[in-house]
Amino acid sequence: MILHKHKMLIEPKACPRPRVKWVNGRPVVYYPKSYYDWRKRAKPITPTFEPPDYLKIVFVIKRPKNMKKGGRVPHSKRPDLDNFLKSIFDVFYFDDCMVHTLDMSKVYGATGEEPCIELDWGYFPGEKS
Repeated sequence: MILHKHKMLIEPKACPRPRVKWVNGRPVVYYPKSYYDWRKRAKPITPTFEPPDYLKIVFVIKRPKNMKKGGRVPHSKRPDLDNFLKSIFDVFYFDDCMVHTLDMSKVYGATGEEPCIELDWGYFPGEKS
């Protein structure tokens, strides 16, 4: 398998629930402005690649100041992992239905580590590169 790596230097953001407002008797669905702003910042630093056979995503979240110093620690609180996944799939340049093997996790960063999104992707032999 051919593997590629990329680190997006942006704080992970979970995809929020869509909001609904009524305009002229019709529902209009939208996301909060903060989410649109995050997508605008994330899109230019997202790598462009063909839909991979394998995709691994690690969401590194800022370590709280009250947490002991040390290495990475699993993040088991809200926001949920699937909402982080929705947000990163919103900025990819391909349709997420084409990914068939996915490995993802969310962790608190090590002491002094900046928040980021780490991507590893690959293609099976004889496929794309």
